[in-house]
Amino acid sequence: MASAVPGPDVPTVFLHSSFRTSSTWLWGKFRADPMRMCFYEVFQERLSDLTLSACLTVGPDSWQSGHPPGPPYLLEFIPLLRPGGGVDGYDDSMAFETMIPEGGLGGELTPEERSYLSSMIGLAKAQGKQPVLSCTRSLGRAAALKRTFGGVHVLLWRNLHHQWLSYAHQQEIGNPYFLHSLCWTLTAKRLTDNLGCDPILRLLMLYMVNHCGNKTADWIPPADCDHAYVAFTALHLHLTMAALQAADVLVDVNRLTSGDMAHRQDIEDRVAALSGRPLSLNDAHETIQRPSLRLKDPDYVWEQIELMFAAIKAATNPDAQTLSFGRSLLDQAKAACLTAV
Repeated sequence: MASAVPGPDVPTVFLHSSFRTSSTWLWGKFRADPMRMCFYEVFQERLSDLTLSACLTVGPDSWQSGHPPGPPYLLEFIPLLRPGGGVDGYDDSMAFETMIPEGGLGGELTPEERSYLSSMIGLAKAQGKQPVLSCTRSLGRAAALKRTFGGVHVLLWRNLHHQWLSYAHQQEIGNPYFLHSLCWTLTAKRLTDNLGCDPILRLLMLYMVNHCGNKTADWIPPADCDHAYVAFTALHLHLTMAALQAADVLVDVNRLTSGDMAHRQDIEDRVAALSGRPLSLNDAHETIQRPSLRLKDPDYVWEQIELMFAAIKAATNPDAQTLSFGRSLLDQAKAACLTAV
């Protein structure tokens, strides 16, 4: 098992995922290694006005997160706090406005993003630790991150239907953030100002505006649950297939939580080999929420999703591995969805 003390050339580890995918659990497994410095959700909006008090208190018990117990999320950011609050170098636009790079999924990071992320990487290395950056808003810029920083890129995903159920559950308990994030992603100014940069994102934006209006408040189920489900599934399919191209390590949460020991061993071995540090995934488990929110017409929904998948294939011309990966994501989500109906 690799266990070298990190040196100046130690690779940075990037954890790519969307929301509600067990990403906090995976980040926590890396954070358990004292020779790693693990930054939590490096593009989140909270960082724009982060305070020392928040760094010391915001954690799994601060909200109905469903996250495993642990210390506060944001301790690693303390050395980067500005005197007046906020993390040095972070800008609100990094949450959703630059989630898709200029020019689309093949574009590059902004100079501000490069400088901001470099400050975290430099801080960790100056302390003799391996930098680990958790990114729940990075699927669309995973390739750009790899081109810029190299490193080890871990792609985490969950059955898309189970992920949707977690979004819907959070909505039911009074937290619409995750459903709103769908709107914020598809109506980001960079995307609406450059409609040709990605034809799939343009298609999804027009689909949602046509069916649900152009304001965030209009996109909240149950009135448009079916349309939101189509957009959610197609968006995550498109972005996850794109992120696959940059991934060095693949983490299927559902395989882990079902007790697939071969998959767990493969992840642990690859992380150790590529990063030079060990990783243990010994306590993976999944909680599947059962919100009252239901699809009105599942057959229609999946017809629309298949049309979206066809559009993704036509627009991106994926290689055989990526196409098979996307097909598997859809088949697993559809099986889970229709079984629950």
